[in-house]
Amino acid sequence: MISHTGRLGRVSRVLLAWALTLSALGVLTVLYWLAWPVLQTCENSRLRDIDAPGGGWRLVVYEQRCTGTVEWTTHVSVVREYDMLPRKDGNVLVSFGRHGSLVGATVQEPEVEARWQGPEVIELTYRASTPLQFAASEVEKFRVVHVLAEESQ
Repeated sequence: MISHTGRLGRVSRVLLAWALTLSALGVLTVLYWLAWPVLQTCENSRLRDIDAPGGGWRLVVYEQRCTGTVEWTTHVSVVREYDMLPRKDGNVLVSFGRHGSLVGATVQEPEVEARWQGPEVIELTYRASTPLQFAASEVEKFRVVHVLAEESQ
């Protein structure tokens, strides 16, 4: 005859082991997400600056490469006139990655053309096939107009 307390004791130990394992995995996941921004380093390379009409602000077009990736991404940010090159993602536009740098040995045009349409309107022109991670319609006090360019042959 099998004792009920022995069977229940084994079941509770197995359940406790599973609960501890899941808790440990949860803690490791949280620690990973907390540590990732510290572990990830990014290099930004300025492609061009476009001063706003009337001054005070400028558009910065730059590319970014982060550790853990082999691709570069094109970014556009609107910043105060005297701010440094942003160290984070663009606040206006971020493209998906592509292989090869725009400022490396092979000089290419950026995937996006940025310009001011007026003192409070930013125009971004890019190919319809350009994959985007982020595209703002408004940043700070500025409206952002997106223009899709025709594909070149």
